[in-house]
Amino acid sequence: MKTKVLEMLRSLHKWWTKFWEAKGHGIKVVGACLGVVCLILVMGDLVGNLFLNNLDRQDIRCKVEYASPASDDRTHRTSRYSSDHYVIVHTTNCGRVLIERLPQRFATPEELAASFDPGSEWIFGADWYSRNASMKFGRSATLNTFRPVD
Repeated sequence: MKTKVLEMLRSLHKWWTKFWEAKGHGIKVVGACLGVVCLILVMGDLVGNLFLNNLDRQDIRCKVEYASPASDDRTHRTSRYSSDHYVIVHTTNCGRVLIERLPQRFATPEELAASFDPGSEWIFGADWYSRNASMKFGRSATLNTFRPVD
């Protein structure tokens, strides 16, 4: 039994060595290309959040459906939004809006969420990346400047 296992391992090793000699270069090239694509995607998201989100701030008008503290919201991963400082505002025309920072006038996220009355209109300050990447692709846009429509 022991010799059969050793024979099988030797033949597997021979097969793997021949396969790698024949196709190893192509596998390395494909692997390197996939690595570069993944790196570009990760760096693009970082650059988008850090650089592009500070460009071209515009006010957008959104109609609120409801708002809730992120820890109570079932539509998001709780591992990412489990902090006490997040509020998610669901709107009819702007998608989901994530508010990361509590303004000083609100002590808790529950107070901030309660200030968004259903059907009311709010003006959010949206940067380029939030408008063009997050909102257009169904991701939550992180918007930290907001005020009710007068």
